[in-house]
Amino acid sequence: MSFANTKNFGLAILHLYSRHIQFLKIVDFVRKCNTLKNASFLEMTRWATINNAYALGLADRIGSLTPGKQADIITIRTSDLNTMLANNPREIAVLHSYPSNMATVFVAGQKVKEAGRLLFAPDELAELKQKLMDSNHRTMREAGLVE
Repeated sequence: MSFANTKNFGLAILHLYSRHIQFLKIVDFVRKCNTLKNASFLEMTRWATINNAYALGLADRIGSLTPGKQADIITIRTSDLNTMLANNPREIAVLHSYPSNMATVFVAGQKVKEAGRLLFAPDELAELKQKLMDSNHRTMREAGLVE
């Protein structure tokens, strides 16, 4: 994978991460409603990582931190106002963090965000954002959610 492709993939991962956080918040809400009271944090994490990789047919390449797979890793700042009072990592990841709280991001082993800033040239970022918007619209249209 070239670095340019890594950046394209990286922007898509950042978008998916924001959707992932929303998913985890919904799961947490449902769990609090006792619908999933027996689901552990580990099970919920698997739903959002390796199980999604299996569903996409990509489990041989992504979904877990395993030698030979593409490693996507984030660090979340715990000094931000919305994360600093959380009592445990689960609270931070599920209830309090947003994409803006991501300090460092590695996608497929390449650093794409550092100190809270994406590592793209402005023109490259504009092009990637447009591709992401086009992809999102196409996905929503194919799902029948927009015309």
